[in-house]
Amino acid sequence: MKEKPLTLDEATKPVVAEARADVQAWHDAQTRDAIKEADTGDFATAEELKATIRKYVPHG
Repeated sequence: MKEKPLTLDEATKPVVAEARADVQAWHDAQTRDAIKEADTGDFATAEELKATIRKYVPHG
């Protein structure tokens, strides 16, 4: 039997999935660490920010 082609909605709609417990725990730890850094004033320098932008925007 021939499979019917995907519709545009089927091809582009995100699939809802629950994060695994280990992934959720990792994400929670990363979030807690980021909040601690922000609370102590540890933010990216202008040079770090510029390097990150240039990584994704060629002439940024």
